[in-house]
Amino acid sequence: MAASAGSTGASVEALEKLGLIGNHSYGLLGCVEITDQYGDTVRLFQLRNPWGDFEWKGDWGDDSDTWTDMAKKQAGWSDADDGTFFMCEEDLLKYFSRIQLCRINDNYRYSFFKARHKLNSFSLIRFQVSAPGGHHYLTIN
Repeated sequence: MAASAGSTGASVEALEKLGLIGNHSYGLLGCVEITDQYGDTVRLFQLRNPWGDFEWKGDWGDDSDTWTDMAKKQAGWSDADDGTFFMCEEDLLKYFSRIQLCRINDNYRYSFFKARHKLNSFSLIRFQVSAPGGHHYLTIN
């Protein structure tokens, strides 16, 4: 799983002040629900900058005051300078424009085609799967 920062209306300079790199992909390592200092449930996403540095500086970042000892334990938090950080769902949706899920299997057969249509119209696409049984995945973008 991966998440891409940028293309959300936040400028590259604004993202950098927050510890994010614009138009850059981060590994999405997991999601956990924790209890914050007020007893509310917060959904946190754990992300990793593959460059190993330049981490999120906002709420739930490594140096954030939002962490309690209990929340750190619930999330599996560590204070390593490794590019890994936590971010709440609201900030993820604000600063990341895309989340990708990828399934890899060496036995998969991949095929695609592009279809274009005029604005404010629709296209009808008919396809047929000729392989018997098994798993089939269809993606439309």
